[in-house]
Amino acid sequence: MADIGRSDASVVVSKEQLFPQWLVARGLLKESQLDTSYDGAPSRFVGDPSIAQQGFANSEPYTYEHETPAWDKPVAYDLLNDSGFDIYASNISVRSDKVESLAPCLQKLVPVIQRSTADDVTAPEATNETIVDVVSQDTSFSRYAEGEAEFSARLLKDKGLIANEADGSVGTYDMARVQGTVDGLKPNLVSGGAAIPDSLTAEQIYTNRFTDPAIGIGIG
Repeated sequence: MADIGRSDASVVVSKEQLFPQWLVARGLLKESQLDTSYDGAPSRFVGDPSIAQQGFANSEPYTYEHETPAWDKPVAYDLLNDSGFDIYASNISVRSDKVESLAPCLQKLVPVIQRSTADDVTAPEATNETIVDVVSQDTSFSRYAEGEAEFSARLLKDKGLIANEADGSVGTYDMARVQGTVDGLKPNLVSGGAAIPDSLTAEQIYTNRFTDPAIGIGIG
């Protein structure tokens, strides 16, 4: 990422993303490099090899190499996590004023999500088959091939992008890590107009109250 920042290459991203401004704030990219025209199509990347472009490590590298004849070769990539953008993705959230009324549901639901995560990492075949089938039935979705599903599951596991926490649990929060996310993103959000109090802590917006620490990948 730092090498890209030292160049004049355009970095093509989609609008209203947090990470581009986060990278700029840390001096890894220049504001002048950001191009917010990414629409999910491969045409810009294929047509202009001088650019860098956002993407999911478990998606675009596969589709560009195997399903985009105009490119048809490997794609190099760098993980945002390797630059310190160490967030938890795909969080389950509820409004703070609804936590208590929804607590009985969350107490049952969250461990189910943890278990399904652990099971999917261990044996993703059934989930892959279901997702490929569902996507194929809705023409509003982009094509999702069986090969991409297999590639995605393997990469997420091999790169540790879905993995146990230090205590052996999956789907739980390391609160020190979360506090780092809060502290790191707060300046960018505030500069964008968000009303975030200086005193905001990780415990105010994240909780392990409903998670089961006994659930982990390869455990039980």
